[in-house]
Amino acid sequence: SFKSMSNIVKIYAAGGFGFNICNELAQFENKRNDGCAEISICYVDTSRSNLIGKTFKEENLYIFDGIDGSGKKRDQNYELLAESANDILHKHKPSDINIVVHSASGGSGAILSPIIVSELLKRGHVVIPVIVGSNASRIEVENTIKTLKSYEIIAKKNQAPVVACYRENSKETPRNKVDNEITTFLILLGVLFSGQNRELDKADLNNFINYHRVTDFQPKLSYLDFWSKDIILDKGQ
Repeated sequence: SFKSMSNIVKIYAAGGFGFNICNELAQFENKRNDGCAEISICYVDTSRSNLIGKTFKEENLYIFDGIDGSGKKRDQNYELLAESANDILHKHKPSDINIVVHSASGGSGAILSPIIVSELLKRGHVVIPVIVGSNASRIEVENTIKTLKSYEIIAKKNQAPVVACYRENSKETPRNKVDNEITTFLILLGVLFSGQNRELDKADLNNFINYHRVTDFQPKLSYLDFWSKDIILDKGQ
């Protein structure tokens, strides 16, 4: 890589999971990081309960008034959330690369995030959902499946791929392990889309995500991940 003007990664952190993960990345926010994109975070939720015990800048928050969570009920508050996408993106503008971080098994984040992703795709932005599902209970499994199906519908509706990272909380992959993997994944996306990699310009990355423009593959929900023999990140630096 080489030193140049960094791209900006916009992260929309939705619901409790998004808040918890992205609060760990706040130390990198609005800083020039050699080899990594600049990070800007917007925290979106239907309740202020996820703010307890954490420190957030008020200008980075989008909290719905008059709602106090969705309690894993996907249809709770749906109409209000669906109408809010334009306002969210007006107040927290998209960037070079946009990432939406959320749980697929809950209520608010699982509904709100596909709405944001769909609106970003509609506007022609590059967006990557980072999703965590769960098999801990029947309702969490059902919510996870419905969330993933909604992304397939969004890809078909917008005729644009939904290229997503997916992890799942389970006995084999407990929450702390998944959280660490997601944090690492977000940092690696910041490196990939930094604008500081030789022979990898914005058009290359755009076509990588929008593969249907340069291949014969039809746009659909697709899986994105990083593989390396050893990836060690010192997130304290």
